[in-house]
Amino acid sequence: MRSKIETIDKGQLQNCPLSSMRKMAGILGMSVIVRIANLIYNIRLTSSRKVLKCIALCILILACSYNMLLAQERFKGAIIAGFNVAQIDGDRLFGYNKFGFNVGGRVATVLSEKWQWSMELAYNQRGSSRTRNDDVSAIYERIQLNYVEAPIMIHFSDWKMQFNAGVSYNRLINFTVLNELGEDITDLQNYRLNNAAIVLGATYFRDEHWGFDFRWSQSLLDLQAGINQGVPWREKWISFRLIYVF
Repeated sequence: MRSKIETIDKGQLQNCPLSSMRKMAGILGMSVIVRIANLIYNIRLTSSRKVLKCIALCILILACSYNMLLAQERFKGAIIAGFNVAQIDGDRLFGYNKFGFNVGGRVATVLSEKWQWSMELAYNQRGSSRTRNDDVSAIYERIQLNYVEAPIMIHFSDWKMQFNAGVSYNRLINFTVLNELGEDITDLQNYRLNNAAIVLGATYFRDEHWGFDFRWSQSLLDLQAGINQGVPWREKWISFRLIYVF
C-alpha cells in the first residue's frame, strides 16, 4: 500500500483518465483511513498536546490526499471547530454544565445530489461539572474527559439544511477527576478507554463553504470499566460547531 501511494505524482494524475484517478483515490483514501484508525486504537493515556499534534497531522494528510479530487466534486474536505456542553448520567451531577472544545476535520463522499457519507477525526472534551444546585451527596467536583473521536456519518441535504446521523468510535486519551473537596482522585478511577456513541444533528449552510453544526450524542457503553459498578454511567453531550468546506 505504501509503495503505491509514494509512486503517485502530479504528472501521472494529469495523464490519467477520470476512472483511473478514482481508483488511485480509493487506494490513497483507504490507506489514510486505515492509518488513522490504527493511530486512534493504539493511543494510550497520554498528554492532550501530543494527541492534538497527531490529529493536526492526520487532518493535513487527509487534506493533501483528497486535494486532487475536490475539483471532481465527488469528495469534500472540511475543517470543524466549536465546543461541547456535556454531562454524565449516573454521577449525580445534573445538567449540561461541562464545557469543552471540539475541533477536527472531515472527509465526505458525495453519493448523489442530496446524500453524502463522511468520516471525521476530532479532539473532543467532555465530562461533568458541579453547580450549586447539584445533589449534596455527589462526591465529584469535576470530571474532565479528553477523547479522540471518529464519527462515521450519513448526511441528507435539502435547501440550506443538512441532516446528519451516525455512530462514533471514542478513544479516551486522558482524564482528570476532582472530588467535592477539590482533591485530585484521578488515580482511583477506572474508566473505559474505548466507547461508542450514537450521533444525531443538523447543519445550516450559509453558503457553499460556511456552515453551523448542531449535534447531540450519547455514549452506548458504561463509562466505568469492570463489573458491579452500580448505576451505569452514560455520557451525553451537545456540540455547537462552525464548519468550513473546501
